[in-house]
Amino acid sequence: MFTPFIPLLRFYFSAAGMPSVALAKLGIGVWSNPKARMTLKVFIILALVVNTNTNILKNTDLSKMALGNISFAKPQTVDPEKPIRVEEEKLPLKLPVGTKEELALSWEQSVSALRQAQRAELEAAKAKLQEESLARQQILAAAGFNPEWASLYKTAQDTYGTPWQIIAAIHKVETGQSGDTTKGSGAGAKGPMQFITGTFNHWAQDGDGDGKTNIFDVDDAVFTAARHLAAGGAGTGNDYKAIFNYNHSGSYVAKVLGLAKTLGYNG
Repeated sequence: MFTPFIPLLRFYFSAAGMPSVALAKLGIGVWSNPKARMTLKVFIILALVVNTNTNILKNTDLSKMALGNISFAKPQTVDPEKPIRVEEEKLPLKLPVGTKEELALSWEQSVSALRQAQRAELEAAKAKLQEESLARQQILAAAGFNPEWASLYKTAQDTYGTPWQIIAAIHKVETGQSGDTTKGSGAGAKGPMQFITGTFNHWAQDGDGDGKTNIFDVDDAVFTAARHLAAGGAGTGNDYKAIFNYNHSGSYVAKVLGLAKTLGYNG
């Protein structure tokens, strides 16, 4: 087991002028002591690491004999003409610099600018809603509808998904777009959207936020109708079925869809 280390020992100690016979005696003496043998292994490994002339060892089997499967990684070279890319997210965070007063002023300015941007966005959104509401009112008026309930129809659509044109058309067919009313029919239907009491109670919704549901209240009736229609498939490609579930009449469905189309419905 000592034999593989003799070439290494000869290589290092011959540089110091030590005769081969003395080298052999030293090696045999060291190898017979376990602690000294371990020290010798460590010395060899350190010598290989710090040796500046690694090309001599790299072209021989000495390093493999002493270190087994340990190999030296080839150092990577850097092209001085090639720019080094640094990922932006890995760059160090740049902290604000300045006096306490300057930093406070900068913070206030940043907050003020953010608030102004938010106000501008809200104003723009509000203006857009107003434009859409006005356009909806104009569409209703042009088709012979009362534009008074335009925002109510749109809010019901946004809440349940039922197209506002269908809601408006049913409202017109049932009561000519009545507001709050106790109007009834011979079949027992009541209110602005002509609900049977049991049907209304099943689907009832509070459309005006007063904490109550009233079959005679136009807001509650419109919201309840929108929910009833949505449950039947309105707004999901099943508008005909939803309207038929509301009133089991093919002619009724045709009339409602015809009026809805005059409002821009294209379902």
